[in-house]
Amino acid sequence: MFEILLYILSVCRYESVVLDWCRQTEALLNEKEGMVSSEDGEIGPRTELEYWRSRMGKLNSIIEQLKGENCRVVLAVLQARENASAGTLLLTDAFHD
Repeated sequence: MFEILLYILSVCRYESVVLDWCRQTEALLNEKEGMVSSEDGEIGPRTELEYWRSRMGKLNSIIEQLKGENCRVVLAVLQARENASAGTLLLTDAFHD
């Protein structure tokens, strides 16, 4: 019984972590980066290029974090729980039929 409680608490914690990751990622992607204009007030190609390089760096950082061991473990546990829940529902439906 104690193991089940620990498992449930772990799953709840992992769900909270994933929601936090989603909020942080969304905030990062929605972050408005001001393009600094040149001396004459125009935004030129170099400024545009720097802006997109910065965005690419952020996206690459997110991708690398998603490939990390911590992320894979959390997502695997949540996926296993989801699959187990779906299996329980199928067994319950079959029992009632």
